[in-house]
Parts: sequence; C-alpha cells; structure tokens
Amino acid sequence: MFKLILITFLFSSSVFADFKFNDLTSAELGNISKDFSANFMFTSVSPAHGNGNLIGLEVGFVGNVTESEETEKVIKRVDPTQSLDYIGSAYGLITFSIPFGFTFELGIVPETEIGDGKVEYLAGALKWYTKLVPLLDIGVRGHFSKGDFGFSQTISGVNTTVGIENSVKGLDLILSSDLFILEPYLGLGYVTGETTVNATGSVIFDSTEYSSSPSSVTVDDSSIRLFAGLQVDLFLMRIAAEYAKMFDTTRISGKLSFYF
Repeated sequence: MFKLILITFLFSSSVFADFKFNDLTSAELGNISKDFSANFMFTSVSPAHGNGNLIGLEVGFVGNVTESEETEKVIKRVDPTQSLDYIGSAYGLITFSIPFGFTFELGIVPETEIGDGKVEYLAGALKWYTKLVPLLDIGVRGHFSKGDFGFSQTISGVNTTVGIENSVKGLDLILSSDLFILEPYLGLGYVTGETTVNATGSVIFDSTEYSSSPSSVTVDDSSIRLFAGLQVDLFLMRIAAEYAKMFDTTRISGKLSFYF
C-alpha cells in the first residue's frame, strides 16, 4: 500500500530520471527551498473542527501536487532535455480527536527506496476549534513537517548522491461551515521553512559564491499561506481537496480517509 502511495511522493516522472543539480547559486538554492517547503508542508486537508464532539479517529492518505517552476529552471539550465513541472508528495494520515475541541494529526512515510532514490517523511499538528455561531466554526492549528529525499546523479564521470532535507513549521487560522455532508473552509497561515541540500561525491555548488567547496548548504525562508478547501463527509468516508498559495508557488492537495 505504501509503495503505491509513494509513487506520487515526487510526482513528476522526471524526479528519479537523469536530471542534475550543479553549480547551484545562492539564488537558485533559495528558489529550490521555496518549492520544496511548499511541497513538504503538512496538511490534513480538513476544516476547522475535528472528528466529533468527544472522541474520533480518522485514517487515510493525502496527496499533494506543487508547481515547481523555479526548480525546473535550475534543472533545464544544467540539462535542457529534462523537466520538472510539478513536485508531488503523499503520506499516510492519522487524526485523533479528544474532548474540548482538540485534534492530534500525524503524517508519515517510512524510509523507502524508489528506483535510485529514497524518501522519508514525518509530520504532526495540534488543532483546537470552537463554534462561533451556528454553522460557523473557527480553528487554530500548529504544525510541523520533516521530509528527506535523495537521488543519484553523475557529474563529469563522478557518481554523486544528492540529498534534500526540508523542515517546515507553521500556524493556521481556519474558518469552516458544516453544511450536512459538505464542509467548505478558508484559512490564513504563516509558515517558515529550512532546506539543506547536500552532496557526496562531487561539489554541486557555484564555486564563485562558495569558494570553500561545501558539501552542504542550508537556506531559510518564510511565507504567508492562503488556503481554501472542501471536505465531503460520506458514510464512514471522507473525500477532500485543498488549494494553497505559499512560498511564491501553489499546491493542490487531496485526501481519502475513513473515520470512526
């Protein structure tokens, strides 16, 4: 099951193909960081409220597709035959609600090899909600995520392993309405991201900016997050979709889950 989910973890068919990162400038690293922070940021694709007024459990999976225009520019500079229109991610989702409006959320992908690459993901969140007026809920949600993936490339005949380690933290304010089976929601958040790009085998960073020839470089970024979504509550099953704009790019997320 995880194998099927993980096929979408980096959605483009080019992800584990023969593209290369080389001579990366600080500006390019900043743009790569924004794309991957947007991609790895954790969402449960959920409205303000949890799984019930008392105790509730939800189990499913989430898939994300993120525009990666800036990362694609880097890839095409090194090799014009390669492309990466989108980055994708997917993870298993568990949410557990307790009384007084609190919900704990977990997203997870165990370390898994896919072709020449590997992926690993761990994320969590704590959400609290209350009812403002009939049919209108408000929620506050703090979240974090940590995603790692690696791939191999060959530069000037040298086999090089590239790793991208990304972590994101954030806080969301959510407004939603429970309209029987339909639950639309809107949100505003603030997120911070940190991305470390490392290489073993050859140096992949621009020598004019990084004269010390480092094996890894870390970049920080932050962003306002705007998002909107719709959850459909069917009998024991939920289907949801969410659109978000953050880190100068956009992402679409989908959820399929079962709740009890």
